[in-house]
Amino acid sequence: MSGFKSEIIYDHYKETFQQQVKYLSQRNKYFILLLGLGAVLFFQLTNLTSINNLIEGLIQSNVSDSITLEVAFIHSFLIFTILDLQ
Repeated sequence: MSGFKSEIIYDHYKETFQQQVKYLSQRNKYFILLLGLGAVLFFQLTNLTSINNLIEGLIQSNVSDSITLEVAFIHSFLIFTILDLQ
């Protein structure tokens, strides 16, 4: 009986630890993503023209040459992304 009880406790501990490791890795990924988005938003606010030219260049080179986005749209998208991740 004692061996069965200790096996159940060990299985519970093992599963709990695996869930904790999964949660911590997901938390770290979200933290790095939020840090990156915050940095982009900060640089967009401090140096508006060069960051917007860089973002527009990335969008045009990866998506299409005919797409033009407003600065306010990019700024709003970054803010809503940060708020959604929190």
